[in-house]
Amino acid sequence: MLGAIKSVNDRLEIELHKIFSDYEIELKEKGKRLLDTYYELENDPEYKKEYEEYIIEVTEDGKARLSDYIIHRKRMLLFLEKCLQ
Repeated sequence: MLGAIKSVNDRLEIELHKIFSDYEIELKEKGKRLLDTYYELENDPEYKKEYEEYIIEVTEDGKARLSDYIIHRKRMLLFLEKCLQ
């Protein structure tokens, strides 16, 4: 039973990683496209709106990555602390 749960958790983790990876690729492609056309379209209101939305999206992504890093670091520190006892 425990093996089946671990297997399901492993599959979920892999699928979440794939989704996150796809999202990262889309975000980078969107950023490249926006930056490549910046000088041509910088005064276009639609472009400005899309660019501002992109900046918000990148900021939120950065916050999520930072949160993941902090949680992972805390876990590692707790683990090392237990090992030293």
